[in-house]
Amino acid sequence: MHPPLPANAETNLSDILIRNKYLEGIINSNEDRIFALDTAHCFIGFNESFVNAYVEALGKAPVIGEKVEYPYHSLTVSQTLSEAYQDAFRGLKAERLVDISGRQILVRASPLFDDTNAIFGIAVYSIDMTETIESRKKLKDSQEEFKKVIDTINDIVFRTSAEGVIIYLNQAWEKTVGFSLEESIGKSIFDFIAPAQVEHCTELFNTVINNRGSSCTYEVPMVSKDLSIKWIRISITVLTNEFEVITGTSGILTDVTDAKRNEHLYQLLSNNIEDILSLHETDGTILYASVAVYQHLGYLQEELIGIKPFEFIHPDEREPVILRFAHNEHNNEKNYLLYRFQHLNGTYKWLESNTKAVFDEFYNKEIIIISTRVVDERMEAEQKLMESYQKEKELNELKSKFVSMASHEFRTPMTAIKSSAEIAEMLLSSSQPDIIKIGGFLKTIDKEVDRMSQLIDEILNLGKIEGRNYFIKKEWSDIIEIAKDCSERQIAKQNDGRKIPIEIIGQPKKVMVDETQIRHIIDNLLSNALKYSEGRKEPSITFIFDDADLQIHIRDHGIGIPKADQCKIFNMFFRARNTQDIIGTGVGLALVEKFVDMHHGKISFESIENIGSIFVISLPYQ
Repeated sequence: MHPPLPANAETNLSDILIRNKYLEGIINSNEDRIFALDTAHCFIGFNESFVNAYVEALGKAPVIGEKVEYPYHSLTVSQTLSEAYQDAFRGLKAERLVDISGRQILVRASPLFDDTNAIFGIAVYSIDMTETIESRKKLKDSQEEFKKVIDTINDIVFRTSAEGVIIYLNQAWEKTVGFSLEESIGKSIFDFIAPAQVEHCTELFNTVINNRGSSCTYEVPMVSKDLSIKWIRISITVLTNEFEVITGTSGILTDVTDAKRNEHLYQLLSNNIEDILSLHETDGTILYASVAVYQHLGYLQEELIGIKPFEFIHPDEREPVILRFAHNEHNNEKNYLLYRFQHLNGTYKWLESNTKAVFDEFYNKEIIIISTRVVDERMEAEQKLMESYQKEKELNELKSKFVSMASHEFRTPMTAIKSSAEIAEMLLSSSQPDIIKIGGFLKTIDKEVDRMSQLIDEILNLGKIEGRNYFIKKEWSDIIEIAKDCSERQIAKQNDGRKIPIEIIGQPKKVMVDETQIRHIIDNLLSNALKYSEGRKEPSITFIFDDADLQIHIRDHGIGIPKADQCKIFNMFFRARNTQDIIGTGVGLALVEKFVDMHHGKISFESIENIGSIFVISLPYQ
């Protein structure tokens, strides 16, 4: 834009415009304020932006051919601009930044050349840089603040080339690994990796680069300046330019040494402590179980997570455990539990658990911590101790019963022997001894001696068996012949005319037995059958030879065994309540049961009071 020229300036302006055809383009092609001066500092051109600023400052428009006026109140600004103009008239490009009314104005002065390369004027640009300068200052301040933040965080911020060469590190690097930034920038990131892991880490890095993966995370051991190992978690991102060419990587390095150490300690303890450690919801749901659960119970950890363990507890202890477990809620006292837990193989293990409820900030709720150990050996030892105690108790009772029985059973035959001997002696001292009567008393003495001898033998045999000093000696024997011999001996003792018929079912076979024990078994049962059925129908023996075993049935039709006493009939020194008036020691059947057991056989019976009894013995052939 050009205002009208004074009449005397038209010829000069025309000459100038001819010499400088590009001046018009320069002035009108820029939106910033621009004007042109000749060597006399008179206007030879200006654009609309400059005109508006000139009018606003001086109240009048600039005129071609008139000398430029400086609308600045500051002498310093005027001098600064004059110096810039003078530099331009000398053929130099000059720039000055001046403060005009609080605005930052960049002034650029450039020489104008004619066709002969002579300077005929200057072009002056004025650009308002206030916003730009403020923006740059803000950006610089922001960058400085950002750098302060980056340098104060604990994580390491890094950048590398595509080959892994370190380009940038923040101050956290020096704090973490001990090397200064000057020692580290320019080196390969792999120079700081533990030697044993360099190859693996290089493969991971190259995989990320080659696959153009946007990011990945992995943990590596780094060697610090003091040669200690630092475990670092690397979160790495691939960088590309506008042409999608990979330029390098950037990311975060986090020191996880303490976490790694804690994890290692946890694994070390969890994997080697014999006790099972577990975490539970308050309803029993398993949140965590240590690896010891596999060692002791056969279950993998993941198989138990999310389930309630109560279904694995033995039914006898399940309800008490559930009640005691529920007591944990809102109660931070330790709770003790003893119960059987089903192993994966179906068997049960005795477990002892200590439980405690705590509020956990990680879960943000109350959980139950349980420490459990297998106490099978202790329970077995306690059981043996109880059995030993019970056995000792029973032994003391047996001793008491033996003393009571012996004092009675020995006194009776001793009394009979003594009185018979005295009477026989008296008869022998008479002038005419009654030989028949004397013979009767001698038989009584003999009978009582046999009775005492039998009692002593039974007690000695029981003592040997209880003390495990009784040795069984088996041989192939004809058990029917043994039974016949026993039958004849018992019939002779009773001398009441009754017989003991023997029935045989199946093909008779010899049996591998201890003949002394078998004789005692049959003798005792036949003696009882005759003794407790006096005056009644005779007893009988039946042999049944099956393929699997031999069964011996001894039946009587005597007084029977009261129902209430049947569960104790094989107990030592026990006698049924309806036998008090019949001679006996309560030792015979106890010894019979033990002899049968030593032959790996079984003995059972059925009895009805006042009807009779049948005893059944099953013996393997060998």
